[in-house]
Amino acid sequence: MSLSTEWASDMRFISNISLLLLFALSSILLADVTLATVTLPPFLSYSGTLAPGQDEHGGIPMGVSNAKCDDGKTNLTIDWDGSHDAFACTTERWNSNKASKVTSSIDEHCSTKTDNPIHVCMNRAIVYHDVIPTSGAHRPLWAKYGEYRYLPKQRWLHNLEHGAAVFLYHPCADMSEVTRFRRIARGCLRKHIITPYKELTKERPFAVLTYGCKLELPYIVSNRIRDFLREHAGKAPERRVAEDGQFSVQQIHRAKTISNANDCMICPAEPFEGCPGHHTHAGRARQAINKAHHRPKNDKPRKRQGKIHD
Repeated sequence: MSLSTEWASDMRFISNISLLLLFALSSILLADVTLATVTLPPFLSYSGTLAPGQDEHGGIPMGVSNAKCDDGKTNLTIDWDGSHDAFACTTERWNSNKASKVTSSIDEHCSTKTDNPIHVCMNRAIVYHDVIPTSGAHRPLWAKYGEYRYLPKQRWLHNLEHGAAVFLYHPCADMSEVTRFRRIARGCLRKHIITPYKELTKERPFAVLTYGCKLELPYIVSNRIRDFLREHAGKAPERRVAEDGQFSVQQIHRAKTISNANDCMICPAEPFEGCPGHHTHAGRARQAINKAHHRPKNDKPRKRQGKIHD
């Protein structure tokens, strides 16, 4: 065998060894990446625990649909078994408490400390210490705003973190009161969730929640609810997230924009003249229309460069 032939053979051997080493290293790196992608935090209680260096959500991003974690379709029975008992009145419907006029039974409370907003994938149950939680661990995908036949708390807690308000009512509550409740929710803000909640009591079958705060009511007191919303809605860590959610299972009514997508004004008065500091073309046009509507009959506007001036 010539020297050149031996050299060529050695080079082929070295090349093959290099390829094998490269393949092995790539496999290790890919395995690490895959493991890092699907590795889940340990079982979490209501407050959760964070490993050193982890972000407040436990390393799981929000709003990213992933079949290995949360795609809004897989393993949903871990939060709700699909039973109609969650949203159906299985006993005689309750009469309204309004006749008693006992406003002292209204309970408003805000927590001085909120629980960690850790994202938990759909292979882990989440346990809460509060019957009506207002913060804590939740699912990575939040719910689309609006009304639901039933929505588990593991979903709407994420909406609260985005500055939403959640409107809960017992399935056996007086239907005329529920109708008023819905009307307030739909007229006050876009970022709202309406859902039945059987953990409420007969004494207080209604509750309005914001991040860290709750208002429990024996019957609908419109002014009290609106005052609560104006004081607390939108005051949450991720209040600037205006995007709608990705979860819509059992949704029956989509929310509509009231002031703007991020609810610059809560329960705005009529006619609405636009968000403060938001001088959009539509807002200016609406203001001009309102002014023209209230203009005295003998007062005609002056035209200048195609705009209406008083």
